[in-house]
Amino acid sequence: MKNNLRFFLAYIFLVGLPLSGMVGILRYGRNVAAPTGLQGTWKLLVEDSRCGPSGIPLQDITIMQSGKNLVFYLNSMRIGEGAVERSDFMASILLFPSSLPAADRVWQRKISMKGRVKDKEDPKVIEGEFDLEGGRVCGLFVFRALSTE
Repeated sequence: MKNNLRFFLAYIFLVGLPLSGMVGILRYGRNVAAPTGLQGTWKLLVEDSRCGPSGIPLQDITIMQSGKNLVFYLNSMRIGEGAVERSDFMASILLFPSSLPAADRVWQRKISMKGRVKDKEDPKVIEGEFDLEGGRVCGLFVFRALSTE
């Protein structure tokens, strides 16, 4: 009788606990959603600016994504990083990266970038705004980014 009780307790400990843990993890995972995928190359267009014409195409940027973390590249040079939360993202980008020669770093400016994926199911268009740090005259630029992939 004592062996049967030991066998039963061992069975509960070695099978029952792991199964109940797995059920708990699966129930918790039902509510977890993957972040919107923004990885790829994007063509930026200035939609509205206080300081110039609208519809200006800017240079393409490349976004690398790992989970909700984003890294922005321009011509293979890292220019900023950010994060995506559901269909919104925020980033901090250097207008002139620190890899420039010291004489050119005088013009270095930080840009805050906020955006939203227009259609989360098919992320091909991003709309948002750039906020130029210290730019009192040309503070906000409304932009649209189109996926090239």
